[in-house]
Amino acid sequence: MNKLRVFSFLSVAIMMAMVIGFTLPYQTDAAAVSYKIEINKTSNKLYLYKNGKVMKVYPVATGANTAKIPTGSKVIPKSATPEGTFPIVVKTVNPQWKNVPGTVNGKPNPDNPLGVRWHGLKVNGDGGNIYGIHGTSNPSSIGKHASAGCIRMQNKDVVELFNIVPLNTAVWIHSGKSDGKWKGNPNVGANSSANYSASYPGKKYFTKGANNKYVYQLGVMLQRTGYGKHYRVGPSNVFTEADRLNVQEFQLAQGWRGTKLGQDADGYPGPETWNRLVKQSGILKVNTSNN
Repeated sequence: MNKLRVFSFLSVAIMMAMVIGFTLPYQTDAAAVSYKIEINKTSNKLYLYKNGKVMKVYPVATGANTAKIPTGSKVIPKSATPEGTFPIVVKTVNPQWKNVPGTVNGKPNPDNPLGVRWHGLKVNGDGGNIYGIHGTSNPSSIGKHASAGCIRMQNKDVVELFNIVPLNTAVWIHSGKSDGKWKGNPNVGANSSANYSASYPGKKYFTKGANNKYVYQLGVMLQRTGYGKHYRVGPSNVFTEADRLNVQEFQLAQGWRGTKLGQDADGYPGPETWNRLVKQSGILKVNTSNN
């Protein structure tokens, strides 16, 4: 009887060890990893932090105007890089700049001033399409105060950064001293997935020119599912023709041709379009994904 009890105890212990050994480390690591970015405009350095420690340092180019800007100020001098703490709200591969395409014959355009990646920052409430961390077609400018306000990186460095940091990563920008400690606003970038909606908000939010948070979520979902090519830089809060064209391509990819109720490929999201985008993009897991 005692041998049976010992055997049962050992069996349970082995099963628990297997669960702990194979399941918990994955969950613990995923929950523990936290990335933050510091950008020093004086030294033109970008510091990538992992769990509170500097993981890597990259040279960057920042705005030509190096005047210190009060944190949170909405008055930003022309060509200045804004100061404060801002979340990354858009990530784009081969972004388009004005009339310069992001790709040529299916390859990154070497003449694209934005380079091969874009991390859009939410500054003063915009949708992440004005200021950002991006690549460059002018690598000799790195290390200088040469941009129009954005943060430039070497293309190889911006790709590496893009593959590491998730959406909603907090970026602290300043012109002081760097000492290996991230001192940005700790509330920026926290729990933003709560701002996303799993439920379809209604067609009134997706009319031409509509300005609301659901349009921005729509754009993020389209990008994450590979249907964001019509955005020049990234999505915003305003519903534009780029949104409609991206939605239409997604709808056509579902095999819809407008023959069934709720399945019109007209570029305006209905409940079924929204539900599929939520599911396929994994939008509600945005804080734990490395995109």
